[in-house]
Amino acid sequence: MAAVMSEAQVDHLIYYGVNRTGTAVEWLTQWPVTAEAAGVLTPGEPDTLFVQYFNHVPLARRLAEQAEVVWGGDSSIACVIADLERRAARPGRVGIMGPLTFEQYEMLSARFGTLVNLNRAYLKLRTIKSAEEIDWLRLGAAFSDAGMAALESALQPGLSERALGDAIERAYVAAGGTTVIHYIGATPMHDPKVEVPAQFPSSRRVEPGDVVVADSLSGIISLILRHLNATGTVHARVSRRASCFGFRLCDPGTETALLRITSIPSPQIEMGSGEPGTDTVLLSRLPIHPRGDGNAKAMPLSA
Repeated sequence: MAAVMSEAQVDHLIYYGVNRTGTAVEWLTQWPVTAEAAGVLTPGEPDTLFVQYFNHVPLARRLAEQAEVVWGGDSSIACVIADLERRAARPGRVGIMGPLTFEQYEMLSARFGTLVNLNRAYLKLRTIKSAEEIDWLRLGAAFSDAGMAALESALQPGLSERALGDAIERAYVAAGGTTVIHYIGATPMHDPKVEVPAQFPSSRRVEPGDVVVADSLSGIISLILRHLNATGTVHARVSRRASCFGFRLCDPGTETALLRITSIPSPQIEMGSGEPGTDTVLLSRLPIHPRGDGNAKAMPLSA
């Protein structure tokens, strides 16, 4: 981060997050933003992290152990301004990362002039993964796999989309995983009404002949898309081939690439006659796991 700041000719960096948005805060301090968090980074000095609300400070201090964590009081941005003044920040030499509001920007710029936007530089920096980040991604992939395996196991006619979401979460919450998303859509194969997994589950119950499409993302990010059939067979309109997205993670310290992997034959797919059945059939089981060797590889759920 210090190299990015030097290139941008800034001496101090404000990183900000609010309402669980703003990944820079967690990346720099390990504190996952709850209500609000605003940090000040000056190379060679300890960070200061201003947190809302007051009752969030004790946990933030335990997690962001290398920063000085304090309550943000009536205004976290006002606290940031005071901290920058203490650090003798000069106008035009302050950078920002995160979703600041217009009002917050105006407060800061009134004291420190035009702020240098480092959001794009931050995103580029995040494409370079450390060995530790790759290990966390492996763990996230395992949590996501577990959620989808639980969905496969639980799926049966009569369950609502909400109940299916509950089955996904039970697979990893007890192990420390956190839900980012699990989008679910159930629809009849003979008369489909759902184009993609829905962002919010409905009370609709799975019926024989349905296909269930799910998109799951655990707290340690790994994205998986699945298609499940509640009849035990695959309708003729469902392709034997799968299409998915994944991240190719190269060696630590090299750039990550987003891949779109199409037309991958899946040995897990079973084709049936189209007659209603009772078992669940998994149409696609292609999680992309980071291996650290420059290749995206399909792995079984049991791996």
